Amino acid sequence: MSKYKQEIEEVIRKKQKLLEELELSKNTQEVIDDNLAVEDGERKRKIPKIKDDNTKQQELGNDEILDSQLVKDAYNTQNEHDEEQNEEIQEKKNDIRKECPFIITIKRHLLDFDFEKLCSISLANLNVYACLICGKYYQGRGRNTHAYLHSLETNHHMYINLHNAKVYCLPDNYEVIDQSLNDIKYNLAPVYSDQQLANLDTMDTKSRALNGIYYQPGFVGLNNIKMNDYVNVIIQALCRIPVLRNQIIRFNNTVNQDVFDLKTLISKRFSNLVKKIWNPRNFKGQVSPHELLQAIVLKSKKKFTINEQSDPIKLLSWLLNNIQSELSNTNYKNLIDECFKGEVEIHTYTPLQNQIGYSSVPEIENKPFIYLTLNIPPPPLHKDDHKKINIPEQPLFNLLKKFDGITTHDNPKYRKTYRIKKLPKYLILHMERFTFNKYYLEKNPTIVRFPLNNLDLKGYIDEGKSLRYNLLVNICHEGTAKAGTYKIHVRNKANNTWFEIQDLYITQVLPQRISVSEAYIQIYERIDD
Repeated sequence: MSKYKQEIEEVIRKKQKLLEELELSKNTQEVIDDNLAVEDGERKRKIPKIKDDNTKQQELGNDEILDSQLVKDAYNTQNEHDEEQNEEIQEKKNDIRKECPFIITIKRHLLDFDFEKLCSISLANLNVYACLICGKYYQGRGRNTHAYLHSLETNHHMYINLHNAKVYCLPDNYEVIDQSLNDIKYNLAPVYSDQQLANLDTMDTKSRALNGIYYQPGFVGLNNIKMNDYVNVIIQALCRIPVLRNQIIRFNNTVNQDVFDLKTLISKRFSNLVKKIWNPRNFKGQVSPHELLQAIVLKSKKKFTINEQSDPIKLLSWLLNNIQSELSNTNYKNLIDECFKGEVEIHTYTPLQNQIGYSSVPEIENKPFIYLTLNIPPPPLHKDDHKKINIPEQPLFNLLKKFDGITTHDNPKYRKTYRIKKLPKYLILHMERFTFNKYYLEKNPTIVRFPLNNLDLKGYIDEGKSLRYNLLVNICHEGTAKAGTYKIHVRNKANNTWFEIQDLYITQVLPQRISVSEAYIQIYERIDD
């Protein structure tokens, strides 16, 4: 439509210019030849010659008729053009084939949908396709687009839209529908039914990757791109929490993916990653968290990066708060609170003025919490008779005395006691191992002894009833404060076995080894009576 409107406007503009020239030369009689033509197919129109001042009114009338005819012809041409376009669009919409000779050229072992959906040439994130032969990402599929040119240059003809999972053959540009492509579409964007979600924790069958390696869905390694082991352990930990896992999958349980929705970027990319970790039909026995890492770097304003190791507990707090914020306007707005939110009562006693001691009447305050921080004191030392090695050790119950409502915590400004008022469904405990002194970061290597099952917190809450928890996740730190690494122990609820996961390495471990690790973050699940 805009093309023909421009032609009409050009004719009118030239006509007005002609009339202005006639007005300036009205005392003379000139014959002005002006070949004003509008290209409309092979038709050409010419404005008749203007002879003298006496014929000016007649010429103006003729011009009005000419304008009307030009507009009418232009709109008729536009309607014909629109009809042709609609026919072409309809033909393209209906250009769907169930057979394609190039399906056999697809190379599944080269496909990797874990990376950010950006064109490898333009770095654009709109309308991106993956070549199913070489695995590279290209933008567009129309003429002169990167995917179209790639198909001509390399004879790679099969492409999948990374946003709606439709498969096309280029450069012929028709959609291919074939049952043999379903596994590729499922790997791009797995979709789970409610029954499948309910059975994830009871699934005890192994799957086979394309390279022949068997893996357990849900217990797969994550790539360490550089120094993102602190991110990997948090992702692995949150994947073990059934309520969070199932609801975050439902939040984005669709094939159609938003291109780049900054408002829900973390939640949707975390959802996609969780779906791939639990995918029983994965082409590989591992997953890359690249997309989620990019989102974390972007939304945290580089507070967390892949080039420098950070504190997992800070990342966990930031990640849960961001997911809570992004889901605030959805049906899942209370997801984080339902899983992790508890409440602690704090009694604060202020120092007496000009006297020794604290006031007898405290200030009482109730505060919500997502995780509880346990302070590791200087522990008793036990000597090994054979190697003479000092082994610092503390039982978990000694650290939990902080929340019994009796143990005091003093400093020059106040005295405080803590009492748990409400415990969440999933309890996160943080052992404070790292402290900054005047010069460097120190690590407390104390081993915290803890039970794997039936952790009873009855004595730390006012409810008075038995509250028992089973351990789901144990994140531990190995090495020095500056050069250490993080790994995680996770429980397989299907057969009550334990796995140790450190980036891509997965090994089955005995439960006895878990309790002697340098635990840093633990997640317990409450046992419903």
